[in-house]
Amino acid sequence: MSTNSKTPSPTEDKPTGEPRRNPSELPQACRWVSYEIWMLYETAKLLAMAKERTPLANALLESVLLHTRALFEFFDPRQVRPNSVLAQDFFPVTWTRPHWKGKGGLRDRIHWHLAHITDERSREGDSKVGWNITEIVDLFDDPIERFREMVNRALPDDPWTPPIRPSFSPDDWMTLYGTSTCAASSEPPGCSPQKVRTCVIDPKRGGSGGSGDDGER
Repeated sequence: MSTNSKTPSPTEDKPTGEPRRNPSELPQACRWVSYEIWMLYETAKLLAMAKERTPLANALLESVLLHTRALFEFFDPRQVRPNSVLAQDFFPVTWTRPHWKGKGGLRDRIHWHLAHITDERSREGDSKVGWNITEIVDLFDDPIERFREMVNRALPDDPWTPPIRPSFSPDDWMTLYGTSTCAASSEPPGCSPQKVRTCVIDPKRGGSGGSGDDGER
């Protein structure tokens, strides 16, 4: 990779230059974006219905954050890769980067706590990191609507309709988390936080006992 390649600034308001992609690719891009939006909405709905903090609830929360990250990068990329599909690819002059209502640091938290194993996990503790799903969904209302308007001006004969946005309120998460924010349960059963390598398998759960401290895997 060339060291002279320019990485767009997160605060840069307008991408410039010629479109990176042919307009004929726009319908396919809309299908991919629809999937990310749909999965964000649907996994948030399923998480709101969860009754216990189980690995499945963790997986739903992580799915919400994964699709949030994908939409951040689509609407407001920090690094443009050759194979990236981005809103600005099709509207390089008219597309303006969202301002995220002061929540732009959310993507860094997803980066630190989900996409990579980082020191921030131990400093903050995954189970103490709250994720306000209502605010996350709200963040994308404006960029989704602006992208829809631009697509439908560009493709009047093939208009794009994004997935229907469900309604959420902070109370949706009270049953599961006791608060308006969601937090992963990050300590697997049987694993001591003091001795991470000491994970005893409970025979009642179908395993054979042992300290798990018999060498590196």
